[in-house]
Amino acid sequence: MNMREFRAKRIDNGGLIYGDKVTIGNRCWIAPRPEVSEPDNTTLIHHSIWGFIEVIPETVGQNTGLKDATKWEVLTETERKGWTREYMPSAWYGKEIYDGDKYKDADGIISVVKMAVDGWALFPIEKGTPVRNLYWHNVCITTQGKVIGTIHDPEPKEQGDE
Repeated sequence: MNMREFRAKRIDNGGLIYGDKVTIGNRCWIAPRPEVSEPDNTTLIHHSIWGFIEVIPETVGQNTGLKDATKWEVLTETERKGWTREYMPSAWYGKEIYDGDKYKDADGIISVVKMAVDGWALFPIEKGTPVRNLYWHNVCITTQGKVIGTIHDPEPKEQGDE
């Protein structure tokens, strides 16, 4: 069984953590999945009592299984972390899309990715723009649109704001 990964902001520093979700009451943790470390390629096992990292529950988002059109060349060093040189950029297919992501399509429409009745959907931020099914819109996602942040990111300040 292939379970989809979750992403959330850590309660200790607000950084993002990826892995499996555990919820007890109103508290939530992410257990990072085992990963290969460099340079000796040994497997690190994170699934232990110490491997669960508490996260802010309202920031938890599930991976949709889709990727956007972001090119390898525009990624920052931080975004490239974890991808080995021998596989990159040939294996890069775009940024993974998660519940709660802000997505900007080729027409400049900014939407929020959310779970809907029949799967994932794009809910436009601008009123009056129709909601679109993410899977039907998949051709545009993988060839034109890009994830531009999450709904949990702070809004950029206007000049003069303090």
